[in-house]
Amino acid sequence: MVPGTRAPLFVVCLALAGPAAPATRGGSPLGTLPATYAGIIPCADCSGIRYQIDLLPHSAFAQRTTYLRNGRDESTYDLGSWSISVDGRTLVLDGGHDGVSYWAIQDARTLRKLDLQGEPIQSTLPYELVRTTGMTPIEPRLRLQGMFRTKADAPRFRDCRSNLRWPVARTDDYPSLERAYTEEHEPWLVLDDRTLKVTGSGGCNRFSGSYGSGAGTIQFGPLASTRMACPAMETETAFLHALEGARRFRLAGRHLDLEDGGGAVLVRLEERNLK
Repeated sequence: MVPGTRAPLFVVCLALAGPAAPATRGGSPLGTLPATYAGIIPCADCSGIRYQIDLLPHSAFAQRTTYLRNGRDESTYDLGSWSISVDGRTLVLDGGHDGVSYWAIQDARTLRKLDLQGEPIQSTLPYELVRTTGMTPIEPRLRLQGMFRTKADAPRFRDCRSNLRWPVARTDDYPSLERAYTEEHEPWLVLDDRTLKVTGSGGCNRFSGSYGSGAGTIQFGPLASTRMACPAMETETAFLHALEGARRFRLAGRHLDLEDGGGAVLVRLEERNLK
């Protein structure tokens, strides 16, 4: 059963697609962090792919991938979470545009790219990234998905995948952001493990129903909901669809991941104490 004798309140950090990375166990064979690994690996349809991976404390990473195309270099950026396999030999990056990626830890200074299944690439070509001296942090240029907060005149944003936090500048279109935040409330749910009842809100409409839970499994029954119309319903619709498809759960500290039957994370929630 989902633990919690006081019916924990969970709020949503929305939709994480793709399978969750294995949990990190034991010490890190990567040495002291933060660290930057960089290099150029082979490419089938370009001159090479330049990688920069910044591994940050608390299991966050930032990555820049640049396809070298004769002066038409194309860069993409990713944020996410990293972990190390149980045997300490594989670095797992969860959050890239291609989903989960794997790197063999040859030593604290060298990573070698693995294939999509985490198996070695059988090639004599250079697939290694080397730890650099010093660190030049990546400035990601991508659309973020996370949680916005404005407290004590200090707005902040937390990215869902990496859990990185940044202050939000009160410039440009900030008034529209704050207005949208105040108009659309945060989705949440409460799980009561004594009655196996769930109550919550999708951000606009309240809902209630039942759920069943076992060893790492969870499934929600039909949910009864109010029918109010709100200016933006995309978040609520995605949240309710995630609950409908949930079959498994994973707890890590104050976070609850709801997963489908194949282990893909549908939604990540953060526990908040009830007052």
